[in-house]
Order: sequence, then C-alpha cells, then structure tokens
Amino acid sequence: MEEDKFKKILYWNLGVYFGYSLFNVIMFMNILEAQDTGKNTDFYFFLKFTLYCLPLHALIDFIFFIYCFIQRRHEIAKAYLLSLLLILLIGFPICYKFLK
Repeated sequence: MEEDKFKKILYWNLGVYFGYSLFNVIMFMNILEAQDTGKNTDFYFFLKFTLYCLPLHALIDFIFFIYCFIQRRHEIAKAYLLSLLLILLIGFPICYKFLK
C-alpha cells in the first residue's frame, strides 16, 4: 500500500513538473514568434514565471516532506524527498540551459 502511494507521489510530481515545463516551452516559442513579427512582448514575465515555478515546486515538496516526517509517515516523506531531489536534479540544469 505504501509503495503505491510512493509511486503515485513521484508520478504526480514529475507529471506536474513536465506539465509546467511544457507550458514554459510553448510560451517561449510564442514569444520568439511574436518578436520575429515585430510585436511587443513581455519577455521578462516569461523569465519571472520560469524562474519562480521550479523553486515554488521544490518548496511545496519540501513542506510536504517535513509534514509527513513529523507525522511519522516515513515512506511518504521519502517519496516527497526523492521527488524534491529529482525536480532539482532535472529542473535546474534544464532551466539554466534553457535561459542561457
């Protein structure tokens, strides 16, 4: 039972991460296309959105990790900690490379 929750937490966290990453890529492509046509676009909004999504996701995972650890639900806490590490391991290099 705990293993099912473990996998479910990991899958949901990675799904949410890839969902807003896909949204960021689509938004970035639209901004580039609009700039090519000469339209005025708010590129800084895109940068702020991109830079705030990943740390906010990591913070939420960390809060859930602490909460589950205090509640002595160690298997679920491990799932949140692992998803936090995966999000940071996958997210920051991609975000850095994407914004460079």
